[in-house]
Amino acid sequence: MKRLPKYTPAEVRNDPYGFTYKEMSEVIGENEAKALYEELYKQLPRKKNLSMLVKNICKSSDTEKYVYELKDNKYIETVFIKRRDGGTVCVSTQVGCPVGCIFCESGRNGFVRNLTSSEIVQQIILLRRKVNRIVFMGMGEPLFNYDNLIKAIHILRDRYGLNFPTDGITISTVVFCPK
Repeated sequence: MKRLPKYTPAEVRNDPYGFTYKEMSEVIGENEAKALYEELYKQLPRKKNLSMLVKNICKSSDTEKYVYELKDNKYIETVFIKRRDGGTVCVSTQVGCPVGCIFCESGRNGFVRNLTSSEIVQQIILLRRKVNRIVFMGMGEPLFNYDNLIKAIHILRDRYGLNFPTDGITISTVVFCPK
């Protein structure tokens, strides 16, 4: 008996950055998935595929802070650190943060919600920069959004898309321990 896909074609087409090539091809077929992946990862991002917008960019000599507005009018930040051969991007995984570390601003206004895997991936896509390191240490505690974080890593590593190397990805955590 053939297994039914767990997603619908409408879900894939409405939020394509949230799916691996394999997931896409199981739902919309290999030809359409190939064309869509080509559009998503080999061309400049199109507004119709995005669920967030660049609202502001603050630049200094070696860093750029991107402020993104999400569809629900919440904001997150992503930081790009320039290097000679590309750059490192610090990626957010949550809107706000439930931890409240004294050294961090992210938790000042509390936790709002987890980011989707698509929103995590789009932070890198919207930079339109050569990225050779990804560090999950922006807003939020990455391991508190474990499922979406791991899915985003699978999407970023997908050989049909960005094909990002595993050794270029770091997850930074505070290893929160309740009192």
